Amino acid sequence: MSDSAETVKQLMEDIRSVSKELRELVYSAPTHWLFGSPGSAFSVEQIGDALDSIEQDVKDAQQYCDEEYKKVTNALLSVMWSGLQTRNYDAILHAAKQLISIELDYNEQPFSMKPE
Repeated sequence: MSDSAETVKQLMEDIRSVSKELRELVYSAPTHWLFGSPGSAFSVEQIGDALDSIEQDVKDAQQYCDEEYKKVTNALLSVMWSGLQTRNYDAILHAAKQLISIELDYNEQPFSMKPE
């Protein structure tokens, strides 16, 4: 996995963790905090806005991963096509192995994470 893919994966795990912790905080908070009483720490709207923001960050990361996946697979297909034209079978074999590896990784664990 490339450094950028590893970074995105780590960021998405961090986002998931924060989302889970925020939901746990909401569920464990005293009822009077959640309904905007004087001196409340946060309101339902603020919590909803925070969760919406987290979900948007996850969607943005998902889109980035999908775009990177397309770029890499297109590049490997180009290498394979070029290898066919030049009869460079080593290049074809290498690109095919990389493409299969990426496909297996992507199908096993797609870059799709949703806040819990």
